[in-house]
Amino acid sequence: MRILITGATGFIGLQVVEEALSVGHQVRVLARASSDVAGLPEGVEVVRGELGDAREAISGVEGVVHLAGIGGGLLRRGDRQGTALRRVNVEGTLQVCEAALGAGIERTVLVTSMWTMLRADLAPRSPYLASRLDSEHGALALDWPGRAPVILCPAFVVGARDRGPNFPGSIVLAGLRGRTPLAPPGGMTWISVRDTARMIVAALGRGEPGRRYLLGAEHWTHLDLLTLVTEEAGRRPPRGVVPRGLFRLGGQLGDLVLAAGGRRAPIPLGISADFLCLEAPLDCAPGWEALGEPRTPVREAVGEAIAWFSGPGARHVDLDEARHPC
Repeated sequence: MRILITGATGFIGLQVVEEALSVGHQVRVLARASSDVAGLPEGVEVVRGELGDAREAISGVEGVVHLAGIGGGLLRRGDRQGTALRRVNVEGTLQVCEAALGAGIERTVLVTSMWTMLRADLAPRSPYLASRLDSEHGALALDWPGRAPVILCPAFVVGARDRGPNFPGSIVLAGLRGRTPLAPPGGMTWISVRDTARMIVAALGRGEPGRRYLLGAEHWTHLDLLTLVTEEAGRRPPRGVVPRGLFRLGGQLGDLVLAAGGRRAPIPLGISADFLCLEAPLDCAPGWEALGEPRTPVREAVGEAIAWFSGPGARHVDLDEARHPC
């Protein structure tokens, strides 16, 4: 199958490209003029343009994987309502889906966020979550003749070549740098980036059109995850867990500090402090049944992230912006 991938130069996108090539797909990517495509494998066709140019990029392909979107940087002064989030995540997704619909594409895969499935009720308070939820609603509202997009919602994705880093990667980095005297309460469901890419590519031929699937593998408490990272780094592990009430209060105070500086988190920190600390694993079984079970232990994927951040990835890391889950 000849496929188009957007967001192909990102953490997940690059490994989706490699996975697609490995199973025999022909790959074309839509990349902005400013995107560095030097890391893409040989044989990938690159079309330069914005998401609004999707119609031209989609011509001649049979499947589309839409990964491009804005994830976790703080909303900047003057854009507290998340205008850029809506332009890229909502309008951009609609442009890609309309182009796919118009071209008669048989299979469209849309990758969004686990929070659209877990906490859609919080969208009125989160510009980021609202943009992801509206992107899904807008895509599914189109008149697809039995071939609506398959929507994939990854949990915490971890592994090598995380150049952002994304939010899970920043947790690993905090442990590597010895900045975790106490761990947050609860935990989260994690999945390796390689398994994530494998399941995304599998969705080009499997999964029910119009259905959303959570992608995850194993639930780890934040304490166990950070203990693993700090021990690998030869640093002191967390001495315990922050009480949930105190952790939530810290998030609320963080929101006040940001507001005083004219900024806003795309997911308010007071909310993040609550729902990033789950006590139970996510139910990812439907995704496993439709797209195949994860193959890489999370411990192994975390080890790959540690090796990356400790070696070649060190020069890519930029922590000037707080990161949030995508």
